[in-house]
Amino acid sequence: MWWASGSLLLQAWIPAGVNVSQSMNGEQAEQQLKRSGIISEYQTYSRPRHAIREHTSNYANQVTAVDIRLVAEQPGQDLTTIVGPRAREFARENLLIRDGHADVSFSHLFHAALEETGTVPTWTGWRNWLRNSGATKVHQDSSDLRQQARSSLSHWIAEAAAVYGMESSRAAARWRIGLAYLSFLRELWVLGKLRESGLRVYCHPYIDLTYRIDGWLITPQPTVLELYVANSRFRNADTGRKNGARKYIHQAKLVEIGLNPHSPRRVGDLFVPTEQELQSAIDLILGGGR
Repeated sequence: MWWASGSLLLQAWIPAGVNVSQSMNGEQAEQQLKRSGIISEYQTYSRPRHAIREHTSNYANQVTAVDIRLVAEQPGQDLTTIVGPRAREFARENLLIRDGHADVSFSHLFHAALEETGTVPTWTGWRNWLRNSGATKVHQDSSDLRQQARSSLSHWIAEAAAVYGMESSRAAARWRIGLAYLSFLRELWVLGKLRESGLRVYCHPYIDLTYRIDGWLITPQPTVLELYVANSRFRNADTGRKNGARKYIHQAKLVEIGLNPHSPRRVGDLFVPTEQELQSAIDLILGGGR
């Protein structure tokens, strides 16, 4: 890739003191954002649990759209039963699952599986990884994280089951986690497509959780990427209950990529932006202004 050759053009755009390594933990990613001016040096927010800040993202910053397509289109990877109408109906009725929160970040779990195994996990592969009690270390060992996650998820489901029953609660939890898994794949696919165009794009689950930043670029100018599915309950442009990245940005361009669930473009079970929508985002990234 063009940035791997130490391009003088790329180096000329990088602010002094900014680490552009593709491998970084949450603290290093945060420092990169601060030194490039994307967030303020003086910004402080409540910190998520220690484990997600210590998580190192490496493979996530190398994933290509082809990697995601191979997973999404893999035989047996059909997620329609997980997030389909019946599961959605359970979730609609089960408010403790639909609107509640397990004491664990789903995104962190997907990223941990990616970094530990060195490959984008299938849905079944991720579930097997989570259930595994022993060390499966290839690159990072997350056995403690998996144990804590299993305990947190079991507690979350049990609390809901006391009100709504176990069948409803398990189905609703699979729906919530399944949607998060699809979002994980979709975001990595979009970032991979941007990399195909020659852009150096970063992501980290700690930055996503803390600053609502799905991805960012240091060059050609500091830029924040925000991806969201239009949904009036959670997020639709500037409305909905979920805060976007805008409130955290200090000095950076914000490029929002709204994902249309009725998009004609599909990669497996994923609906993804069309080439025209991607090109519009690339034009905004490469164009002037904020």
